[in-house]
Amino acid sequence: MCGIAGIYNYSESFSLDEIRKNICQMTDALTHRGPDDHGVWCQENIALGHRRLSILDLSPLGGQPMFSNDRNIVTVFNGEIYNFQELKRELEKDYSFQSQTDTEVIIAAYKKWGEACVEKFSGMFAFALWDISKNSLFLARDHLGIKPLYYYQTNGLLLFASEIRSLLATSLIKRSIDPISLKLLLSYQTVPAPRSILQDVQILLPGNALIIKNGQVKQWCYWKPNHYVINKPIIDYEKSIQIQVAERLQTAVKNHLVSDVPLGVFLSGGIDSSTLVGLARQASLEDIHTVSIIFDEPEYNELSYISQVAERFQTQHTNVHLSSTDLLKQLPKFLEDLDRPTGDGVNSYVVSQAARDVGLTVVLSGTGGDELFGGYPSFSRIAKFRQWFFLQRLLPKWLRKQSAYTAQFLSVPINLYKLFAFLGTDGSIAELHPITREVFNNYQINQLLSDGLRENFYINELRNAYSQNMAQEDIFNQISYAELITYLRDLLLIDIDQTSMAHGLEVRVPFLDKNFVEFVLGLPGYLKAQGNSPKSLLTCSFPHLLPSQIQKRNKQGFTLPFEIWMKGSLKHFCEERLAELNQLNFSQDKVWQFWKKFQQGDKSLSWSRLWLLVVLSDWCNRHKITI
Repeated sequence: MCGIAGIYNYSESFSLDEIRKNICQMTDALTHRGPDDHGVWCQENIALGHRRLSILDLSPLGGQPMFSNDRNIVTVFNGEIYNFQELKRELEKDYSFQSQTDTEVIIAAYKKWGEACVEKFSGMFAFALWDISKNSLFLARDHLGIKPLYYYQTNGLLLFASEIRSLLATSLIKRSIDPISLKLLLSYQTVPAPRSILQDVQILLPGNALIIKNGQVKQWCYWKPNHYVINKPIIDYEKSIQIQVAERLQTAVKNHLVSDVPLGVFLSGGIDSSTLVGLARQASLEDIHTVSIIFDEPEYNELSYISQVAERFQTQHTNVHLSSTDLLKQLPKFLEDLDRPTGDGVNSYVVSQAARDVGLTVVLSGTGGDELFGGYPSFSRIAKFRQWFFLQRLLPKWLRKQSAYTAQFLSVPINLYKLFAFLGTDGSIAELHPITREVFNNYQINQLLSDGLRENFYINELRNAYSQNMAQEDIFNQISYAELITYLRDLLLIDIDQTSMAHGLEVRVPFLDKNFVEFVLGLPGYLKAQGNSPKSLLTCSFPHLLPSQIQKRNKQGFTLPFEIWMKGSLKHFCEERLAELNQLNFSQDKVWQFWKKFQQGDKSLSWSRLWLLVVLSDWCNRHKITI
């Protein structure tokens, strides 16, 4: 895992010295991502920078930027290619390898297959490759968006980097918020790709690649998850589905364990992380390390579940006790390390620090299990609503729309508001699902900002996807797809990357192994939603792996007791930052009104809504971002 950056000055409007100065600044801003080594390469109108976190082939031969053996190709790469050994065996007939790295496999694959090389890779990656003979720059991002890649293009100049802070390290981009992105952030606590919070800065979509040559840009999508929902995988009906799921996940975990540095697992006590611990132990990983967060507040503490798993698999376990006092000490550093404003991420930041403190460089995370096996409440809530949808049709459309509109103005519990909002939809997953992930509604955004009306970004994206034969799919698979391309893509994966890499820690996600995702997505939804137990297909695939209490428990979520803390020891910390929102054209009166309602226990405003405003204010002030 590393950090990459680059400048392509295709209009040649900047001198080589200016380019070299800026690429060094961009690379230095990524030091936390790669504390082990760094490198910069500049030539005429192109510059590439790299910070290295050594995982495979710790020798100097793994340094980057890396050249092909004929020095015609140069690349910088962030991530892991899990099938690199398999590809290397195929490629070494035509290419003489100098290292044991997956980076060199990318170079050799490009020389053999050209742009189509990305279709061969299975892993998490973002890379840039400069072809000297073609005078072209090739950028690509992995299938599901595990590794980020931001870029800024204007007036003959392209900048790209693993993080926004790297772009901000130059004087070449505007430090201003995109007004549409701001409203989307308030709506979903994240900015949907390909937008970013900054004006004119975009993030390359997952499963996408881009080539720029002589100022001409070609971008294409090489992988889409809905393709595998519609086009079913070849299923071996001689074996049970459970055995096939088990075999594929075991293979994914085994591939994710390849490392030349210490490796462990984040353990929350839930089904997903506990399964990974068990499979890692089955794969003969000796001295397996596990790390967990525990709290004083009993309703958030999962210690009993965590202890069962740690004892069953005899792990070297570390519990991180986190109180509000502890968090208050860490919050300034957390906010400083954030690469973009988000409503999430504190939990992964704290546990990543703990993993690094016990000497780990790589950890496995259960992220992705909920999306594939139906762990989120959205699966049951939308399904139940759809069961009673015929009753909704008995009401006139104008009445349903009016009810949904009126609910925005009422101080009703969030779940009740969302039920009314459901009534105002056409009953499609494209309209229902974004409501389940909504933070501030349109009326609240309009109160906070002078012009708060937002575009229906996720609705439009989902509607477009479902129009391509997805509408015929069962409800489970439609929701699974929606979770993958919204909450997972735009919030969880970006937050995990920025909070773990702030500590120089690589997080791997076996549930999002490309081959495993393709198989599970293509299974009929009824196979994944059988019975009353949570994630029944996953638990039935490993019937004897986990303690029965773990198998039968409902999802609790890896959350912190923020509501209690924000009304107590974090109150002053939050108020200091909320007081500065007027600099971003927020209505300060409405901000304080919302804050007062939250402090008084108004159920229409949860802690996550106010915390998002705190983070946004701090991030903009810290980076001198204006509206």
